[in-house]
Amino acid sequence: MKNFILFTCLLFLYTSSFCQEGIHFEPLTFEQAKAKAKAEKKLIFMDCYTSWCGPCKYMTEQVFTRKEAGTYFNPRFISVKFDMEKGEGKILAKRFPISAYPTFFIIRPDGSIQHTIVGGGPLDIFIDRVEKGVHVKTSLDYLQKQYKKGKLSKKQMMEYITILNQNQNYEKSKQISQELETRLTYKDRVKKEFWPLIESKNYGDPEFQFVLNHLSVLQKNIGEETLDHYLQSRFLVPISQCRTKQGEATQQQLEKIRQELSLVEFKSKENLINKLLFAEACAQENIDSIITLTQKMSIQPFSNDDLWFILSPYLNWMDKKGNKKQFYEAANLLDSLALKTQDKNMKTKLSHYAESFKILAYQGIFFHDLSFDEAKQKAQKENKMLFIDCYTRWCGPCMYMTNTIFKEEALGDFMNKQFICVKYDLETEKGSIIQKQYNVQVYPTFIILNPDGSLRHQFVGGGNSSKFLQKVKDGLDDRQSLSALNHKYNNGCRDKEFLTLYLNKLTELYSPQAIQVALDLFQQLNEEEKLSKNYWFLTGNIDIAPKDSEIGKYVLENRAKFFQTIGEEEVNNRLLNSYMKEVMMILYGKMIQTSPENLDKISRQITALHLKNNQVYQAYIKIAKAKLSNDIDHFISVCEKEYSKEFNKKVLYNMEGVGNNATSAQKKRWNDFLKKISSK
Repeated sequence: MKNFILFTCLLFLYTSSFCQEGIHFEPLTFEQAKAKAKAEKKLIFMDCYTSWCGPCKYMTEQVFTRKEAGTYFNPRFISVKFDMEKGEGKILAKRFPISAYPTFFIIRPDGSIQHTIVGGGPLDIFIDRVEKGVHVKTSLDYLQKQYKKGKLSKKQMMEYITILNQNQNYEKSKQISQELETRLTYKDRVKKEFWPLIESKNYGDPEFQFVLNHLSVLQKNIGEETLDHYLQSRFLVPISQCRTKQGEATQQQLEKIRQELSLVEFKSKENLINKLLFAEACAQENIDSIITLTQKMSIQPFSNDDLWFILSPYLNWMDKKGNKKQFYEAANLLDSLALKTQDKNMKTKLSHYAESFKILAYQGIFFHDLSFDEAKQKAQKENKMLFIDCYTRWCGPCMYMTNTIFKEEALGDFMNKQFICVKYDLETEKGSIIQKQYNVQVYPTFIILNPDGSLRHQFVGGGNSSKFLQKVKDGLDDRQSLSALNHKYNNGCRDKEFLTLYLNKLTELYSPQAIQVALDLFQQLNEEEKLSKNYWFLTGNIDIAPKDSEIGKYVLENRAKFFQTIGEEEVNNRLLNSYMKEVMMILYGKMIQTSPENLDKISRQITALHLKNNQVYQAYIKIAKAKLSNDIDHFISVCEKEYSKEFNKKVLYNMEGVGNNATSAQKKRWNDFLKKISSK
């Protein structure tokens, strides 16, 4: 007795939990399922799936697990499922007609197919499809057999067509639809049960014209909402197509649609007329009308489909046809639409499109207010190059470019189309990162990065817009850009013409690599070329050929020969400047890693040049040696003693001076000295 009670309780618990779950798929073979179906006088529901099929997973995880699914299926079917690529599923896949996944079969206990369902869907719709298969006279097998016998009624043919469409057998559906159409009378055509046959037809088909001619009857029989949706979707296709076409044929098409709309009344008619006017403005490329109509349409409630319809000209051609005023209006309008829509994705897209038109409307180069990381991400996302203006607040040429050149309309239109443009003060904390990463030495420097963030080009200096634009275009040229030249050099190219071009680019950037490239070029030259004016840009440049370099030593050793080709004064100035560069850096407080002995050597080298103002240069050297002594009183005394009228006063004014470590008396003495020389 106790065992019986325990068994009853377990059975109750199992039955209760069973009723609360979804479909109970039993772990049976196909033959076992047949036997159980025969014993219980049920049909078999067989789920044919694969592991990679997304809709299969959706049905398994989202639909079949619902309580309502279990309530419907469990009392009616023996439910089984097979992976058609594993185990017994492979055998069943050859036995049953499967064209897509998931496929579901309703099978009789003898193993024959009563009904087939291809594809899934929401539970309520899926149950409706299954229900057709449960009833013999609405099942696919019955309808197929009756059709072959020629015994289907018009209603049954419609049912058959519906199932074929649901199972994606469109070719067979089309064949039977054509047969049914020949059998339908006027009374049939306006009935709700045959509406799916007409609903599948498009604008321009005879059935569409039938709907227009008998709209009031169909609205009554089928429903106004259904007819409204049908007419709106069918009219919208040719209207949308006319947005992208011009010419007389397009105007005739729009006029035909206008006349057809004038003869019927339905809920969305006004919306379609507005879109018709919009398409007409697009066909005529009338931007002012497009903007006005967009404003009008945006006042009414709108869907994402409405927005995409409106956006077509904005995305496809308005940026090439409009003017600054129209771009400005378009930007404000798209911003307004972005505020109104509730769809987050659409809001993001509209804001992006609005920004595009703001840039088009801008007079000059549009610089985005973005961090460096944000700018790189935006460039990568939009697959555009990144242009960076590297400036400082004290840089005159930087301010000139900002306030004058970068405001030119033609330059802005070119730059804004090609680049995401940003600018950074390189003396700020954020800017210093860029300064170090790209070794920026002079201002303004302009950097072009590829969409992936790699360096493409870098150049310096201001100038007029045409000069600036040419340098930008050099950066876009795969033969002229700095990255292309770097690549060519690293791959071993040492052609003189190439090295000359490459050296000029590096010299402009004050790149340390210029010294090595200068040497590479120098070593390619014969003696005549080394001494010629053609290569004086190389041998005469102390930045790329300093005094202790191979080139610098060559110039000194062949000084007399250079006098003949370049001129005595210019050669001597080049040699003098190479020596005095170190002296000046000491005076300006930019170089401390030297010694009095090295300055003595420079003194002797300058003396050996036999220059007219040798004593002035020797005085500079003495002041530099005093500077190195860190004895402030001695430094001031030497300045007072060595100063003469031949001195360049700017050198003394720009010197580092006595510094913060000087006493008040020393500072006064220094200032008195500066006042004295300024009065002379």
